Amino acid sequence: MITDMLKTAVTDGTGGVANIPGLPMAGKTGTTNFDQAERERLGIPEGGVPDIWFSGYTTNYTISVWTGFNRNAENASNNFFPSGANSRQAAQQIFKAIMQNVSADIETADFTMPNSVVRVGVERSTGLLPSDWTPQSEIIQELFVRGNEPTRVSEQFVELDPPTNLMASYEESANQIIVTWNYPDDKRESVTFEIQVSIDGGSTQTLDRKKEMQYIFSDVSPGSSYVFSVIAISDDNSSLRSDPVSVEVKIEEEIIEEEIEEDEEEEETIPDPLEEIVDDDDDEEEPIIDDPVDQATNEEETETE
Repeated sequence: MITDMLKTAVTDGTGGVANIPGLPMAGKTGTTNFDQAERERLGIPEGGVPDIWFSGYTTNYTISVWTGFNRNAENASNNFFPSGANSRQAAQQIFKAIMQNVSADIETADFTMPNSVVRVGVERSTGLLPSDWTPQSEIIQELFVRGNEPTRVSEQFVELDPPTNLMASYEESANQIIVTWNYPDDKRESVTFEIQVSIDGGSTQTLDRKKEMQYIFSDVSPGSSYVFSVIAISDDNSSLRSDPVSVEVKIEEEIIEEEIEEDEEEEETIPDPLEEIVDDDDDEEEPIIDDPVDQATNEEETETE
């Protein structure tokens, strides 16, 4: 468990200068300080220290480096490391040079966690087991002696209610979509709302974060589909978010009527061959056949005369 902590001191803590990438190691920085009376007697400025250490180890080697001054020297008033000076890193630099050299041509195994120790994810701020609503960013891995790990679940984070009655309506005259929603009165002051939109099935983009429960979306395109989502976010912890609620609005295509031109050419009529045949027959004069009775009558009249 101590090794696990000291590994972090080298990778993410004050011992970063001594870190050797790829080499499993642990280490710890250290300083000694002047007491107030000695600082005043020697005139040492605030932050000045007489000794700086670095001790570190791998599964093969342990090295401890001291850098410092003789306090009993005649010029002891100059025997200190000033605050922020590069010389304060000398112990780590020496450790790194030696450890890197002796570890160059050998296999260095990582540290093994014994069965008496367990690794458990806990809530960063409470040290308790995370609840279902604890954000992942607030969960860290810690080591415990088996049988002493936490068993109580944290109540630090609670489930946020999602917005309700989410509605979206298209105002054609203003070419805008107005989105509205509700939230419980007793919880409204402790949250902020994030408004998102996805257009025509594309990726979701955040439009705004606001306390008001209305959003106006402009520049609407005809024929497009808009899916709006609203999420409640805790003002005390921005990583605590409610489930999103969504509503879709489909904008109809704009219908454009084409004007009929007055000089539009008439459609060409294809004549029917049968009609032409009938017309030709009508043009021929039918032969006149004399009535025999009328012809005889006419002849008698001629003889009488």
